[in-house]
Amino acid sequence: MLFLIYVNDISQSSSLLSFLLFADDTNLFFSHKDIKILGESVNQELCKVANWLACNKLSLNVKKTHFMIFKAKNKKMNHNINIKIGNEIIELVNNTNFLWLIIDDDLSWKHHIIKVTSKMSKLCGIYYG
Repeated sequence: MLFLIYVNDISQSSSLLSFLLFADDTNLFFSHKDIKILGESVNQELCKVANWLACNKLSLNVKKTHFMIFKAKNKKMNHNINIKIGNEIIELVNNTNFLWLIIDDDLSWKHHIIKVTSKMSKLCGIYYG
């Protein structure tokens, strides 16, 4: 509870990014049609977030941090973008866990369905026997 109160004002560190806080998980969102402007804006705002973290004596595990660029399913994108926090580059991923769901950059359910199907098939074997 104290941690939640402690980090509750992290959303005040940036005026451009949208924050979603759930327990100890923080997600940042930003959208722009121009990929170059998107990258520059996010990097500038992440500097502000990094300053907030430093002022509050918190650290970020960059190895557990990644970003995604959402796009239309049939649209190919040339992602020549580096997102950094401090001097560390954040990894670009195609799918991630988000509040117990697996979402991907196409916003399809494909990866989530594969995971659920795999778990269900294991459970069916247990219940059948």
